[in-house]
Amino acid sequence: MRYSPGLMRFRINEQNGHLQIRGIKKTDEGMYTCEARVMARGEIDFRVIKVVVNVLPSIRVRQAVVNATADIGTSAMLACDVDGFPDPTVTWARNDVVLETDEKYSLNNDGSELIIRDVTKVDEGDYTCIARNKAGEKEEEVSLNVFVRPTITFLNNQTASELQEQVTLTCEASGEPTPAITWSFGPRVFTEREQVSRGSHAVARRRTPSHAVARRSAALPQGVSSTNCGYFFGKIVFIIIYYYFLLYAK
Repeated sequence: MRYSPGLMRFRINEQNGHLQIRGIKKTDEGMYTCEARVMARGEIDFRVIKVVVNVLPSIRVRQAVVNATADIGTSAMLACDVDGFPDPTVTWARNDVVLETDEKYSLNNDGSELIIRDVTKVDEGDYTCIARNKAGEKEEEVSLNVFVRPTITFLNNQTASELQEQVTLTCEASGEPTPAITWSFGPRVFTEREQVSRGSHAVARRRTPSHAVARRSAALPQGVSSTNCGYFFGKIVFIIIYYYFLLYAK
């Protein structure tokens, strides 16, 4: 074998005259000329060969994890930018099922952006961006996290006598992640230690695979009349809304 000086990736087979290109790259694409000569008679012929180099798709995910809030009529966008030659086609799949434009999903012209409409908790999970061309196929995953806004689902109103030894107020809220419930009375916010010392308790449990519920009961301080129960309710609502904005409004 003989090698062209300075181009060790290219070699010509001495037996058949074939040109071999090692580790071919996109920059090797172009027109190559094969020339045949008979020097004694001055005869010559040549042909031009076009070399096209296909490039395996590459994918750049814009955001590996996308956060969305459920049940408020919003949409979530998952996006991946692809490159390759020829231009790759892009599809999206979830659980090995290819997603197509319908009432739930929509795709832009080149398929790089997937819009999920009216996000709910069941939309949470991994979505696969798939790029294909003649050179091959590449996949990347994008995860969708769906949060559920805090909602008070149970509130146990109480009517009590002014001299009653103890009254327990119970509040239950659902959401994902599990909401924190805090009790207050007027300007005073009860600490966890105070609530425990007064016999209150908190239990977090799973109601469904995709929903969490928090329950907290707190004893009313002695001397608090039943007319203050409504004030407790208003403070609970305010505090849960406050936690919601801390978690999701960024």
